[in-house]
Amino acid sequence: MPVLVKFDLPKKAKKRLPVLNVEQLQQVLKACNIRDKAIVLFMADSGLRREETVKLNWGDVDMQSGLVRVKQGKGKKDRSAVIGVTTRRALLAYKRTLADRDGVTIQKLMGHASQNQTAKYDRGLEATRRATVKVLHVSYKTKAK
Repeated sequence: MPVLVKFDLPKKAKKRLPVLNVEQLQQVLKACNIRDKAIVLFMADSGLRREETVKLNWGDVDMQSGLVRVKQGKGKKDRSAVIGVTTRRALLAYKRTLADRDGVTIQKLMGHASQNQTAKYDRGLEATRRATVKVLHVSYKTKAK
């Protein structure tokens, strides 16, 4: 009768992803516009994966503490990450350009004299949207019964 010999298989080395050093990261940042700089800094600082970063909303980032809430990350698990002051400043700088650009663009399209006038309509649209959602929700409940 043959004797069975047990042995461990050699471990397969884990593939390490390439990492940028400080000088390389600085070169990348020099070539970036304000938006790309905010994204590159955010990903480098937080360690979030590309897919996790793409799914984020502004509300997922606490600009005061730097806490980032990741919903449904790798393995469909929620997790948190932290970003530093430099990254938060870059994100806020980019966010300001969005607010300025969107407000001015809408103001011009609507023919309003000021952004305050545009903001009044914007708040009105939000109230209308909420009312519509409420009506649809109620009508869905009555249909479901």
